[in-house]
Formats: sequence, C-alpha cells, structure tokens
Amino acid sequence: MKGQRLWALVVVLGFAGPGLAATASKDRPEKTDKAVGAAEEREAQRRLKDESQRTTQSITIGGRTLGYQTEAGLIVRQARDQGLKAQLIGADALVTEEFWKITGSAGEGTLMTFAPDPRHVPAAKAVVDKFTAEGYNPEGYTLYTYAAIQAFAEAANKAKSLKVDDLSKTLKSMTADTVIGPLSWDKNGDVTDPKYVFYVWKGGKYAEM
Repeated sequence: MKGQRLWALVVVLGFAGPGLAATASKDRPEKTDKAVGAAEEREAQRRLKDESQRTTQSITIGGRTLGYQTEAGLIVRQARDQGLKAQLIGADALVTEEFWKITGSAGEGTLMTFAPDPRHVPAAKAVVDKFTAEGYNPEGYTLYTYAAIQAFAEAANKAKSLKVDDLSKTLKSMTADTVIGPLSWDKNGDVTDPKYVFYVWKGGKYAEM
C-alpha cells in the first residue's frame, strides 16, 4: 500500500449528482492506481470510512465529492479524524460558509468549481451593499437568482406575455441587463458566455484561485 495513490468518486444522488459523476469519471487522473467507482451515498461513505481505517499517512488519496455542503463537510471532517488527508474537489454546492462551519480547519485546501464571484462585478455593487447592510452575505447563487428574476421581468415586458413559449422565444433573441452584467442565450437556452473558475478554502474563507 505504501506510496499508492487512490482516487475516489463519491456521489450524492439528486438532480445534478449522476450527471456530474459521469463527467468527472471521464477525467480520472491517469496516474492513479485505483478508482473507487460511483455509488449511492451510504455505500460511498462506507467505502471512504473503510479506506481511511486501512490507510496510513504514507498513502496519498485524491478524491472528488459530488454532493451538497452537509455531506461533503461531514466526509471531510470524518476523513481527517481518521487520519486520511484527501484532496477534496467539489462543485458549486460547496460555495457557502455552511461548508466551513461543518468542517472547521479540516476543510482547509478544499477545491470547488463555480462561476466567477458576482459580488465583485461593478454592476452588482449597489445590490451587494444593500444586502450587506441588512446583515446578509449574497454569496453563492444569490446574485445569479437576482439576475434570473431581472431577465424574466425584462423578457415578460418585451413579450407582453407570461406564457413559457413566448418568454423562451424572447429570451433567446435579447440581451438582458442584470445585476451581474449583460446576459444572452443561444437557441438551446444556454448562456452564450459561461465562465467557471476554481475556488479554494483557506482560513475559513473561499477565494478564486
């Protein structure tokens, strides 16, 4: 076992989990010696616990967890308690202060993917300041949700309709001015200029790498 590198894919079933698992499994590091396949949440956690009980600190583990902040936080904390120093890579569900509240220092170095932090967009400053003044941190999807409502309202006004087909057609033909900047969509309804970056947790805060 000494010097062996393991790679674990832990999947929490739900709306996005299976799709993320399918994509992540295609990108498994080539230099890993063993892959622990996707499994249901209970089985995945059992395997991770078993691995942590059998391994020593001379073994390097690379892992990705594809679930929500609660499950990911508990897995990381329990893994550290067992002496397992896994590199955890997650998705946008980990972009919340709740993750660190669960992990504490065990979450140090955790990586995750998400769109660029919209709180830093100049167009969002007034809204961010208002949220902050009310004691709320508009992290995660807060401003993206705000922008979605703005786009919906603009499309409804232009279409003079609330019917789904009318709104869909209008959105695909327009550029909406939103709190996160201008947004437009292609014929499939996808944002025309999607952006994703890596974030890292350090000292209880997450920041773009």
